[in-house]
Amino acid sequence: MHLKLSSLSKVKVMGLKLQLVKDNKIIFEMPLMMHEWDQRRLEEEIKEIEEEIEDIERLHDLFSNRTRIKMLCEITRRFDPRFTDLMEELDINQKIIYDSLQKMIKNDLVERIERHPRNVHYRLSRLGFVSILMCAATRRIMEEIERELDRD
Repeated sequence: MHLKLSSLSKVKVMGLKLQLVKDNKIIFEMPLMMHEWDQRRLEEEIKEIEEEIEDIERLHDLFSNRTRIKMLCEITRRFDPRFTDLMEELDINQKIIYDSLQKMIKNDLVERIERHPRNVHYRLSRLGFVSILMCAATRRIMEEIERELDRD
């Protein structure tokens, strides 16, 4: 499964779309321009957001913290760092690292891998990896929208 950002022809006055593709088949597509939404479909999406607001709020809370984002980037970069690796690389105190890791573990973004009691590593879960990629995708979407606005 991969996420694809497509810029469609301006001849049809269409804008950006976000696509979720699995096995070369589009399984989800979402216009990123408000005028391209069918009102009924937009209402359905908004309703789903409202129904899942606690999950969305929890994820936004996790990603609203610079330290946790840096930790997720470092865990991605190193694949399975130890606690002390995170402390040293990010120059953050032990309590903040511990609290952040606990929050990320509780929300299934990070897995604790205990090789033996004094050798504990941390690894991104599948959800954690997708979440960090969504940060990258969001950044790219925002850049593309900025370019579109600059062209107008």
